[in-house]
Amino acid sequence: MMTPHVFEALTEVARTMEAYNAAIDSWIDELKLAGESPERIKKLTGSAKAMRDSASIYLAWAQHLANGMPEETTEEVG
Repeated sequence: MMTPHVFEALTEVARTMEAYNAAIDSWIDELKLAGESPERIKKLTGSAKAMRDSASIYLAWAQHLANGMPEETTEEVG
């Protein structure tokens, strides 16, 4: 079970990543409104998606670690 200190740190990382992704999305929207080239917008949007996906993977592993890396069960469900 994760300690309150680890929970707080993990929550802070998740909030920061969410804020970063929101800031990037806003920046891309501003560039669209400013008439930035569709090629650059597409490249930035793809990179932002990759960052969001990477953040999700990172947070999943961080939570798994914070929970003591519990063993996965091999039982079949259903």
